[in-house]
Amino acid sequence: MRTFTAILCLVALASLTCPSMALSTLGGPDLLFLPGEGSTEDLTITLESATAGLSGYNLSIALNPIGTAEIVAVAYPTWANMPMNSTMPATNTWIQAVDLAMGMEPGDTPVVLATITIRGIANGKAMLTVTPVIIDDDLGGRYTLDPLQVPVWIGVQNAEIIDTGDNFAECEASPSPTIEGMSETSTSSMLPTALETMEIVTTPPPPSPSISTATPAEEQNTPPAEATPGFDFGISCLTSLAVCTPLLMKIKRGE
Repeated sequence: MRTFTAILCLVALASLTCPSMALSTLGGPDLLFLPGEGSTEDLTITLESATAGLSGYNLSIALNPIGTAEIVAVAYPTWANMPMNSTMPATNTWIQAVDLAMGMEPGDTPVVLATITIRGIANGKAMLTVTPVIIDDDLGGRYTLDPLQVPVWIGVQNAEIIDTGDNFAECEASPSPTIEGMSETSTSSMLPTALETMEIVTTPPPPSPSISTATPAEEQNTPPAEATPGFDFGISCLTSLAVCTPLLMKIKRGE
């Protein structure tokens, strides 16, 4: 039982002396933009969630690729004592400071570590990497932090930035969709508009026949009676025979 109690006490002491190991991070801007070659911009580095305070730090700063931008100056906050840094301008440097007057107490957050000035050398893109070498707290412990990376763009215009965590992408305007790429719904929604702008060409119906007293086509194609040869001659002979037969019979009886 005593052994179990002793283990619990050790765990509690460890959690009190090392609260910053899982919570604290280095902070900075998502992107630093410089208008062009020779222009300068400031970048502030902070310690986020410094729950155990801060007694001093040493940071390594690098810009890659070389020849795109450089670090030309560094400014320290008022609490920083004995500030030191390597020679500038440079593409790689280190900075450090200590808190001798207890200016940053536990719970003070975020803590400004330094503000560096970056100058563009050539148009393009670079990556600023801040690596924590030593960051000590006020309780005798040390923060374990991941490096901070900040994209630096020099003279990059008309770009839309997409934040994907540690990566940034430049997007171009999407081309207008073609007919093949349209969905069935979008295509059908365009049909009324397209039909409104179409010129509808129809073939006019044939003219209706006018009403007249002319002889129908069937009658016109039938030859007239007098035009039929031999028809009247036969009728005349039969008529004459019918008339003459009684007369001849009377004449014969009289004989």
